[in-house]
Amino acid sequence: MLGASISVDHSDTRFCVMEKSTLQEKLAALYLRLNGYFVSGFIVHAPIEYQNAAGETRRVKTELDILAVRFPFNREPERVVLPSTYIDVSNSHIDNVIGEVKGGLREVYSLTGD
Repeated sequence: MLGASISVDHSDTRFCVMEKSTLQEKLAALYLRLNGYFVSGFIVHAPIEYQNAAGETRRVKTELDILAVRFPFNREPERVVLPSTYIDVSNSHIDNVIGEVKGGLREVYSLTGD
């Protein structure tokens, strides 16, 4: 409908407002899930305390945005969509993803050096 306007009631709780980083994490997890990965996220490790060069005690908390695993010969015959051509899926080994999600274009780092 050309020229139609839609009024949005922002008090309606059916609509979810989220930060850009949260949306990016959810999209990355969905992308991996749709490509056969079992995905988990936001894994917080125990805080680490250390002393810096000035002798001050610092406390650092770390977290992972995505932890995913894909097993060989994973298939979902009811899905008619093939895995993404950007992911080199393997039927010879288990594929693990340990990830920090960042916005924009970035380099992809591999622990195997490939």
